[in-house]
Amino acid sequence: MILRFNKLIYSRPALEKAQKAYKKLANFSLKENKDYFILELKGLVENEELIEKEFKNYVLGEVSANERK
Repeated sequence: MILRFNKLIYSRPALEKAQKAYKKLANFSLKENKDYFILELKGLVENEELIEKEFKNYVLGEVSANERK
């Protein structure tokens, strides 16, 4: 599964923290281009659709938490 996160909204630290939290559920590869962080998840051990939604929520929560600091 490949997920794209717009750099105007998401931060690398938020993505890295989410990767650590979900490390038992998938293997991650983070790349980026000018506008997006591109995260590839391999070897998912659970329902792919559910993990995608939960992961995105986690990252967004981390972005929000960092903005409040």
